[in-house]
Amino acid sequence: LGPRVGSGTVPFDLSGGGLGGASFGATLNMDTLVAVTGDANIACPDDGTADKIGFIMNNLSGANIDGKVEEVRQRLLSASSASTSGGGANANGTYFPWFARYLVTKRVSIEPNFHSLYLALIEKLGEKMLYTE
Repeated sequence: LGPRVGSGTVPFDLSGGGLGGASFGATLNMDTLVAVTGDANIACPDDGTADKIGFIMNNLSGANIDGKVEEVRQRLLSASSASTSGGGANANGTYFPWFARYLVTKRVSIEPNFHSLYLALIEKLGEKMLYTE
């Protein structure tokens, strides 16, 4: 078995930019995910919007996914349009790149039982940006 999530060990050698001695399918931990993703010039929404997105994700289920998809979309788009004049949003005026990183680092990586639900959310959002970021 590979390292456990949050075990503090990094299965990849990040200093050389390669995979080091990691085997195929090695488990990534949070330190590795954060180190690889970094900030990468991704605009982040204000704390209130990020908290609301987190609350929506905490209450996401198969029964309410359609409504939650629209809530997530509206939060990401309205937050970015409110801060576009201040330079907070990215060039496309959305926080979808931030949401993609949030899903991977804070949800998908530590909640394997919900992978199909998160995939359904991404598919229902239908934002091409989520597939490219």
